[in-house]
Amino acid sequence: MTTVKLSKDLQNPRGVYSIPVTPFHEDGKLDIESLRKCIEFCLEKGAHGIVMPVNASEVATLTDEERIKVIKEGSKVVNGSVHFVAGVTGNSVEQVKESIKIVEDVGVDSIITMPSTKVASAQYVYDYFGEISKSTNLPICCLLYTSPSPRDVEESRMP
Repeated sequence: MTTVKLSKDLQNPRGVYSIPVTPFHEDGKLDIESLRKCIEFCLEKGAHGIVMPVNASEVATLTDEERIKVIKEGSKVVNGSVHFVAGVTGNSVEQVKESIKIVEDVGVDSIITMPSTKVASAQYVYDYFGEISKSTNLPICCLLYTSPSPRDVEESRMP
């Protein structure tokens, strides 16, 4: 396993991490100007970190290209002022690894990911995060939903 040396701020993250919405135009295309305004609003109101795109910010409706565009724009607006966490969840470990390669170049502070909702076992979850941790030196925020998914995985069964 890779050991990551974290800055003092990342060793003990505190405060409110905002998850801005991902705005769209009437035609369904990303509204980048409104996205900037949403992020700026969160920063102006004192957010200690920005997390995007994730479930609360319409990540399931975005293409891979749109997800990366949102991350790049978010990182640009944050510009190091607070901790920026990039959501890199995908339908496969390979897809997530590809996203990680891209966001590492963007300069995000850490990533947040979760296994596919088609998880069949605690071993799959363990293996998923093991594979992800081997592919990056970025700190990883592990996200698990116990209800309604991933199905049949209980925290007590985690290795």
